[in-house]
Amino acid sequence: VEGNKCMKEKGVIVGISSYATKTATERGMYKKMYELSKSIGVHNLILFDAVPTGNLLHDTSEMLRPEQRTEIMKYSENIFNSSTIPPLSSRSWQNSAEGYFSGIGCLAANIQYYVSAYGEVSPCGFALPDR
Repeated sequence: VEGNKCMKEKGVIVGISSYATKTATERGMYKKMYELSKSIGVHNLILFDAVPTGNLLHDTSEMLRPEQRTEIMKYSENIFNSSTIPPLSSRSWQNSAEGYFSGIGCLAANIQYYVSAYGEVSPCGFALPDR
């Protein structure tokens, strides 16, 4: 939070990114993250769906259930349609048919790219080869 405040004071566009897991979604954490984002005035909140990589590679118990993706998608869609700041860039919504037909869809290689700490460039941080 303090880092975001310092960067904003310097004129840098700041945001928060987090992951939606099954348990966190059951607890309404995506809504709490959004309220935090609003309260500190970030420019965007990115909410990734948990994916089976890293620590979750062999344990998919925290992957979102379809109804949770729908729940997050509708929450994101309401924020998008009301032009509320900050926007919530949820992958559940962006990767849905509704998000795609609204002109958003997956941002990878369209308006964003990822550069790793090793200088590797890919359309998305999830697309990097295993090290």
